[in-house]
Amino acid sequence: EENQNEPNPNVSGKKRTKETMIIRVRTPVGTHRIEIDDRATYNQFISKIHDELQVESFVISSDPQGNQTIKANGTSPLIALGFKNGDMIFLKTLSGKQEENQNEPTIAVPKSDIKVATTNAAPEVEEDEIDRFLEEQDGWIQRERDPLSCKHGANGKCLHCMPLAPWSILTEEPWKTKLNLQFIPFHSYLRKTLSNLGCKHPESQRCLNCKALEQPTYKIDPNSSSGALPSACRLALQPYRHIDHVEIDTPEIINKFLSFWRETKTQRCGYLIGRWVPDPNIPLGIRTVVSAIYEPPQKGNSRECVLEEDPDAELVDQLISKFGFSRVGFVWTDLQTDKNNKLISTRKPDEPLLGSEIIRMAKMQNRNLNPCRHAIDGYYGSKFVGMILRGTEDGSVDTQVFQVSDQCMSLVRDDVITTANVTNMLRTKRLRNRVMPDVMFNQKDEYGNEVIRRADPLLPLEFFIIKMGTGAPKEINPVFKKLSFQVENRGKKSDDGRCTKKCFWSGRFGRFSSFVVFVQKFKARKLDRKNCIVFGSEKRKFPGNRCNSQ
Repeated sequence: EENQNEPNPNVSGKKRTKETMIIRVRTPVGTHRIEIDDRATYNQFISKIHDELQVESFVISSDPQGNQTIKANGTSPLIALGFKNGDMIFLKTLSGKQEENQNEPTIAVPKSDIKVATTNAAPEVEEDEIDRFLEEQDGWIQRERDPLSCKHGANGKCLHCMPLAPWSILTEEPWKTKLNLQFIPFHSYLRKTLSNLGCKHPESQRCLNCKALEQPTYKIDPNSSSGALPSACRLALQPYRHIDHVEIDTPEIINKFLSFWRETKTQRCGYLIGRWVPDPNIPLGIRTVVSAIYEPPQKGNSRECVLEEDPDAELVDQLISKFGFSRVGFVWTDLQTDKNNKLISTRKPDEPLLGSEIIRMAKMQNRNLNPCRHAIDGYYGSKFVGMILRGTEDGSVDTQVFQVSDQCMSLVRDDVITTANVTNMLRTKRLRNRVMPDVMFNQKDEYGNEVIRRADPLLPLEFFIIKMGTGAPKEINPVFKKLSFQVENRGKKSDDGRCTKKCFWSGRFGRFSSFVVFVQKFKARKLDRKNCIVFGSEKRKFPGNRCNSQ
């Protein structure tokens, strides 16, 4: 006991017991040291700062700029909040107007292991049902005891049978070999990023080590000083994807869509109508299930198709929502034939996508943002997918599904990049009346060394493409069983007049067995638009494993 009360030379000759700690407080006029008992409460700590520094109104933060001001419970002991001897915090005095908006002093701490509550929490947003479902899941991959490697009893655990983290599937079997995954699911990325690893605060709170997601911006902030410049952009491969697999209810959906091109040799496009379900093969993964294709008004030729204004867009969205469906993607054809009317490939092997397709998908994804309560502005990325139907060298039709990265969405949204006349390349814009950010990326030189290059003005597409698999379910059981009716907006008379007993059925999804007939009846007001409830009002019960693996 006598040795514990001896002076500590590291604290300027003052006696310091195990319960005493020094917190450094940096102010605009210098750094001060506050010596206080670690069992003191937060309110006592604030009062001591007020008495020793002679400041009236102030906030305390963990960064010199004062951006991370965070409130703490006034009756909580400092040791319970995670304060340690030698921690530094930053004090900022408040003016009169600022004091009106700040009713009490707030505190943040510089260490990631201190309990804090974020002040930049995301606004209240209604997430998609699939996101709410996955957030309730445990996510960890359970493993059985290996009789060859495990030497413990039935109730024990070791390295060979411990549960795996959902973000470790890129290096673990069977996902590494069987599925050849290159991206982790978005919800696995959230668990890894916001899992509070190394943090001692509750999961509902955030600190500097697990702050909320924020979509990058490359425009000058109008509220900033006049000399501010846009942030530089460093291109990086995205480690996650929002959609892990796309499933078509039945191959007849694609065949019906392709029938227009087969008859007219005119390119066609449309919206994928479907829903999102958990992927049974990938932990915390999301699978897009396509049940129909809606073809809006459009004009096309043998090379391209252009969308026209759709006067019935709101009515169609209203009908889709009554099914519990959404516009989950966009599909278009890129098909050409030779002189013998044989389907040929229009792309080179090293040219999977065109720059114009990348820009188009980025704009569509920006119009269909993903609600996310973990993001500062309430939205992060998109679940909207793109599907291309194109010819192959053997004369068949290949289906390619992709998304563009969240970084690409931001670059297109802020008007930084556009198409280029060079294969596999985009280019940065140069505007006279606007300061553009520098775009840089890593690339190997002629000697194989990794070097940083500046987009001047070309940059490769490889950083932006997020690929995913596609397929059909093991057991074909489509939502809409009748696909023989004339599709809307194809320049031909619809089948609305002869839609009688042929399109009725007593299934789960409503009166008509054809999505086309639903759209035609809904437009013609032959269905009660207020009472046309299909199954959207019922609580979603996600199906089990119906699908082939990727």
